[in-house]
Amino acid sequence: MAAGFIINTGQLPGLKLEELRGTALVLSLPAVFEPVLPEVISQEPHYMNTTTLDLMHCLSVARWSTEKYEFKILLNALYDTVTSDARYEHEFHLDPATPIPIVMLAGDSVAIGGFYVDDDWLCVLQGQGAGAGSNWRPFLHYDEIDIAQASVEAKKHGLFPWEGKFWHGLIGLPVINLRPPLSHPQAEFAERTHAG
Repeated sequence: MAAGFIINTGQLPGLKLEELRGTALVLSLPAVFEPVLPEVISQEPHYMNTTTLDLMHCLSVARWSTEKYEFKILLNALYDTVTSDARYEHEFHLDPATPIPIVMLAGDSVAIGGFYVDDDWLCVLQGQGAGAGSNWRPFLHYDEIDIAQASVEAKKHGLFPWEGKFWHGLIGLPVINLRPPLSHPQAEFAERTHAG
């Protein structure tokens, strides 16, 4: 059995399929995002760092949000989408308008879009990374009481309670982290962190 669809590129202003190369980022979203796919696919994500529930680890993520929900992916997934093109493999700069094509799946719908990035975007990624990963220093940001309370919550709910399912935390919108391929370096870090 086969299936397919045709997209009129005239409906993708500024992002022409003939300009795309390399890899598209495919995001499989929970069905609740189906009614808001047009809103979400037309957004450029917000870049931020997020901690594990115990506050001891920090990862850089890209976040898309709607009025009711938000979802995050590891920021390196976007970077890997750009650098998967062989011409960027050993370069430290991007063309002035390098596309990141994105396909979002939710319920019975598919949305195709994306956005353009350049060298300034690489600087944003480097800035985010400067405060995450091995550079993260939780005791500079939180006192011992906060960390002790966070440790209790992490023992109840796990380090990543929003991983692959909606988490209704203490503040903000319900959030879900989409799992990257297990071969992804930050996914491997997350797996090691899950294990202890």
